[in-house]
Amino acid sequence: MSARQVIFHIGFPKCASSSIQAFFAANARRNRGQGLYYPSSGRSRGGYRSHAPLFRAARDGAELRGIMDDIQSETGQARTIFLSSEAGVGRLNEDGMLRRCTDELSRRFGAENITVLVVIRKHFEFAHSVYAQFIRAGLYDADRRRFFRRQGGTIARYFRLLHARDGTYSFSYRDTLAAVGDQIGECRLKIVSMHRSDLGDDVVVHLAAEAGCLDAQDYLVRPRNARFSARALLAMSDAYKRHPVGLVEERGERIARYFDRPEDHGRSFDLHGGRNFHDIIRRCQQRDSDFLAAQPGCFDAVLAAPEYRPPETQITLSTEDRHIVDLLPKKSPVQRLVPSVLRNAAREIRTRWTGG
Repeated sequence: MSARQVIFHIGFPKCASSSIQAFFAANARRNRGQGLYYPSSGRSRGGYRSHAPLFRAARDGAELRGIMDDIQSETGQARTIFLSSEAGVGRLNEDGMLRRCTDELSRRFGAENITVLVVIRKHFEFAHSVYAQFIRAGLYDADRRRFFRRQGGTIARYFRLLHARDGTYSFSYRDTLAAVGDQIGECRLKIVSMHRSDLGDDVVVHLAAEAGCLDAQDYLVRPRNARFSARALLAMSDAYKRHPVGLVEERGERIARYFDRPEDHGRSFDLHGGRNFHDIIRRCQQRDSDFLAAQPGCFDAVLAAPEYRPPETQITLSTEDRHIVDLLPKKSPVQRLVPSVLRNAAREIRTRWTGG
């Protein structure tokens, strides 16, 4: 039998990670028939069932080796092993967790058989999506309570905070991937655009085909994420200044449903930035152009640069909007318990039927 190939998908966040993980987890049993394994070992049971626990285990050498033992045992008949967690390009790299994971994979499967996969998207879309995710549920380990209460809360300030801490902007792919390259040893780094116009296909279908699954189009799984308007995101940002983070998160979906009128959608300086922030992203994009030109594949959509145009109208919050958010009720203990019970039951059924 030829050596097993390992595809280790490590991000970026907000670049189709949820769709990728949902597909491979939901079709884990079916894909095994084609020699493609998405191991349940080292994988979270809830959410989109990523391999984030693998990175957490890297803090402890013994725990990491134990999970790798389980993965190796579980995938004994595999032709291709697919692992996925966007934590690989997050702040966890500071502790060398990516290096420990790839070192352990290399020791067991051979570095020549390991591809570290990174998915990227348009720079401006990426920045806006990352900040929206930070507001909704946190991202890149920034303290939301402190950020919104002490720094006012705008997209430009958020990325300046990350730049001061990490030394680079997260939308500078060249700089981030240089740090990744330093940690993956002799493993191969592969960069893929998430845009259909660059790939000629859906990104999940494309990655599944590269992993050996040729009929992914018939089994795609689309995560159902709550849709947040600009006014809903501004309302959550404002609420963090007065309420605990957990309470605002709990009210998040209700806020999204309430502020979902046509007039709630649009652009805001706080959420999208002004000319100066646009120019920062554009400079990073220009530097990335030379870097991506040396990579195989097409990145025309990623490098598309919109002209800066200030919005004709700005989405803002009124005093009434703020009061509405303050008055939205908390969930009762029963409301918190019932969804948890239903999720656990659904997870058990899903595990039995999909093998994952």
